[in-house]
Amino acid sequence: MYSCVIPHTRALACLLFLAISGAVLADEVRADQPLTRPEAVVCSASGRYCLHGPPLQPNLSMFRMEQGQASPLWTAPGAAARYMVAEDGEHYVLTPPGQDMLTQAPGQADPGRVMFVFYARERELARVTLGQLIRNVPQLPRTVSHLRWARSFGFAPDGKFVIRTEENREFTFDPATGARLGERAISP
Repeated sequence: MYSCVIPHTRALACLLFLAISGAVLADEVRADQPLTRPEAVVCSASGRYCLHGPPLQPNLSMFRMEQGQASPLWTAPGAAARYMVAEDGEHYVLTPPGQDMLTQAPGQADPGRVMFVFYARERELARVTLGQLIRNVPQLPRTVSHLRWARSFGFAPDGKFVIRTEENREFTFDPATGARLGERAISP
């Protein structure tokens, strides 16, 4: 229902994109050295647009994929992280590092914690905090070390960005502005 980082049907196109854009760099890992930031390629659900964050470079680049060819669209300052890409090749959303989980460490479940950031190329459009999505953090389902706050999030077929929480609520956002379009109760 929602887009994934690399949909299985577009895995070959994303792999081809990696080869075209420089392939995967392999580094020797040593305990006394920081790890190299991994190569990141995130594609829209259709696989038509892919955001590339090469390691050791402070830029993100958007490419349009057509017939196995990657055509550059734009480059913006930024680093590889967890992003979801809209179907227009202009907008993307930075998603939380723990995805649907929060560690139980102090400060991790702070209502002011930024969970999502909406972008249009290099321009930040809006931020969404944990407090805007979750009403009662202590009541969230717990694992041994984490709190589960989300059921799912991503781009819906209509292009809107949808977040479903463990509190049985669904939020809809406009990826072109980052504005919240609605909130509704959903069944457990």
